[in-house]
Amino acid sequence: MGIIFYLIMFIPVHCGIARYLRHEIGAKLWILITTIVLDAILLFGFIWVKIFSDPLAVGIAVFMMLGILVIEVLFCAITLLGVLRAVVVGICCA
Repeated sequence: MGIIFYLIMFIPVHCGIARYLRHEIGAKLWILITTIVLDAILLFGFIWVKIFSDPLAVGIAVFMMLGILVIEVLFCAITLLGVLRAVVVGICCA
């Protein structure tokens, strides 16, 4: 199950490096694209095999990812509200 999380986490990381940091760190685009494609192939293959051998593990992984997503959305909303509140208080008190 850990490999599912690893691959799902690193595909966006590599996309972000390709989009935002490639020039700063001197990364070659073809290496990043190759990494993203290979990660996607491995992820698809691993999920395909796990669905037939252990569907419960795939279901638990999906459930855990949805839980993580909900927690992240709540965290971002709470943080944004705190920042907005601080800005409003700062504007009102200035």
